[in-house]
Amino acid sequence: MNIPNLSGVADPKNVSQKGTGRFTADYINWARTLHDIRGHARGWMPEMVEDINGNELHKAPDGSAYLMIRFRHEDGSTTTAIPHAIMDNKMLPVAGDKIGARDVADSFVRGACKSAAALFGYAWQMWSKDDPMARDAEPERKIIKEGAIKQSTDEAFSKVVWPGKKKHTGKTLGEIMEKDPDYLKGVLDSAYEVLKESDPALLKAIETLVSRQSDNGKQDFKEAA
Repeated sequence: MNIPNLSGVADPKNVSQKGTGRFTADYINWARTLHDIRGHARGWMPEMVEDINGNELHKAPDGSAYLMIRFRHEDGSTTTAIPHAIMDNKMLPVAGDKIGARDVADSFVRGACKSAAALFGYAWQMWSKDDPMARDAEPERKIIKEGAIKQSTDEAFSKVVWPGKKKHTGKTLGEIMEKDPDYLKGVLDSAYEVLKESDPALLKAIETLVSRQSDNGKQDFKEAA
């Protein structure tokens, strides 16, 4: 598969600016971005990747959601999927029960532009300023930083809710690891490639918990109080 290299294709004259003060950002209109892709990467179009249950909204542990966006060529080839959080105009995640059709539509076109930068190099210079590590911490994360809440990666993964509909529906990964660890090991064996494509965040959580148990023997994966 030949991945297009669109570095240098974006025209500076098409750069606009939105927002004010600390929220000012340069951008190229999504329609212009896709227009350039049609012209310089013929046959490639963006699409949303569904999770293991066929949902286009991927649930995050905190209840917010994100999209997994990739490009598909007319010959059937696909790129890696890039996650893009559904955010408000302050770059903060929108609570799951507050997400509307407009949020999904706007996140898709913005995420397509982000994926074009990550996968094809289109207008990557603008996205290079979008450093997740440099953003202001969200209120909840500030509390964690200040030490009011201390939560390890394993504990966070153990709170992820299993999305399956046939068994252990509604249980957390921690609960499943405590009572039926072989089930999640079986998921890795039978659905690894599916999860890798559709829900890499869930795959990472399962892999981590299964790996910890393999390394340390049976552990207590109970949720933190």
